[in-house]
Amino acid sequence: MVRLTLACNRWAENKQPTFAEQLLQYLKDNKDYCNLGDKSEAEDIKRRFAVSKKGVKKSGGRLV
Repeated sequence: MVRLTLACNRWAENKQPTFAEQLLQYLKDNKDYCNLGDKSEAEDIKRRFAVSKKGVKKSGGRLV
């Protein structure tokens, strides 16, 4: 059970920097503007970035 948890965490950690870079590029391409925020619907975020709302929040936190 612990082994599975470590595998999941390791996968998530490897994915986050990649999306953080994509998010940064999106902001650069759009003059540092994104009309989605922490109060936006998860479905809207998923549609725009193909990532969960939690994933966007984690990546945004890494960029800050």
